[in-house]
Amino acid sequence: MHRFDRELVDAYGLSGRRLMDPKAFVQMGMSVTTNIVEDDLKDCSVPVQFIFGSEDKITSPASAKKKMQNAKGDFKFAEIANAGHIVTLEKPMQVAEIIIEFLRNI
Repeated sequence: MHRFDRELVDAYGLSGRRLMDPKAFVQMGMSVTTNIVEDDLKDCSVPVQFIFGSEDKITSPASAKKKMQNAKGDFKFAEIANAGHIVTLEKPMQVAEIIIEFLRNI
């Protein structure tokens, strides 16, 4: 997270991992690293909203736009200031506002 919040990590991060079978956790991580999003969405027939934190160290709107440039689809990109990769936990109200606006316009 962009700004470490012990309460959020304790509430959503560590407790969930403790409940998960270690093998499932490893498989989930491996699946995420091998998934190619642009292949999943190459012929997408519904609008897609991407939401990024401005301080995301893993990806960015610019890299996502570049990856999606050859895919056919209606892709929207939003960036939330002062948020990292886990933008839904860091800035839930801003994420909700973007989603609501996106849904109003489809």
